[in-house]
Amino acid sequence: MLEGILASVIERLAGKYVDGIDKKATELSVWRGEILLKDLSLKQTALDDFDLPVTLVAGKLEELRLDIPWKNLRSKPVIVKIKGLNMILSPNTNPKISAEEKKRRETLAKKDALAEFDISLKYGFAQFDEKVSESFYSKLITKIVDNVQIHISQIHVRYEDSTVHASHPFCAGVLLNHLSIESTNSTWKPAFVENQTFLNKLCNLKGFSIYLNSDEKMFWNDGMDLQEFLEGFSSVVDDIDELADDVSFDTKLLNFIIKPVDSIFRMRLNKSDEPDEAHPKYDAMWEINRLELSMQKQQYRDVIYTLEYFRNFERIARYNQFRPHVSVKESPKEWWLFA
Repeated sequence: MLEGILASVIERLAGKYVDGIDKKATELSVWRGEILLKDLSLKQTALDDFDLPVTLVAGKLEELRLDIPWKNLRSKPVIVKIKGLNMILSPNTNPKISAEEKKRRETLAKKDALAEFDISLKYGFAQFDEKVSESFYSKLITKIVDNVQIHISQIHVRYEDSTVHASHPFCAGVLLNHLSIESTNSTWKPAFVENQTFLNKLCNLKGFSIYLNSDEKMFWNDGMDLQEFLEGFSSVVDDIDELADDVSFDTKLLNFIIKPVDSIFRMRLNKSDEPDEAHPKYDAMWEINRLELSMQKQQYRDVIYTLEYFRNFERIARYNQFRPHVSVKESPKEWWLFA
């Protein structure tokens, strides 16, 4: 039953955000409990539904792996591994949020809701059934979610802007070497947990950094081969641990606002219905070894221009459906009414 639900979810999401998935092979992998997807290209339309001030220029996911112990779900965790996510973003200078587009998105949202309902009926797992909270499947899914392990490595998301302030193009990015999220026992050692009032989550972060290079030539250009670009683009994050101590690299290639940092985040979730002062709903602790922040004058300038652009984008997107589709010369009256 759960195999069928997962296969249906993967099939629906795959076509929306990525290319390169073999649906038949994926379905067979789901039943085997080992799903391995490699070299997935992100669709340039992947971010369109989120109405963001940025658009996806190119992106690739090297590896997505799910290990699902179907025969031992009550005693072993589901493991999700994401490796080598590389994305390059640019300003969304033409938000396409017309009345027709809004209606289309509403229709798609309704179709998604119906698809989820069909899955519920097909596998006997209706979410709105009051008995579901006491059912075997509800308890099993709660146990799966409580124990799921997530491992993310080699992430590079880069934003390139040569239009908002054309005389000062810049590039900014987020780098991440590794992130893991696991459930633990009372002493913060990774463990499989069940029927616990307090759920402990341990998050390990390694090699996280943010950089901003002012007055820099864009990494991406329209004539570049996508595969060649992504290979060079992804190599930056491979040695992120060494970047913090390499002054020459820092000054020549990346100007860090936040230098590579490692940290540990611990959170204890009180699952009881009546938390109190002694045992709050959430109890969190963040440990960090060293945090170095710096910002140059040019970086500050670029941040201010970008924030101003983001604010203007919200206003443009809100009224874009009323914007005339002709020039001012062709129809001054339409533009006067729009103003």
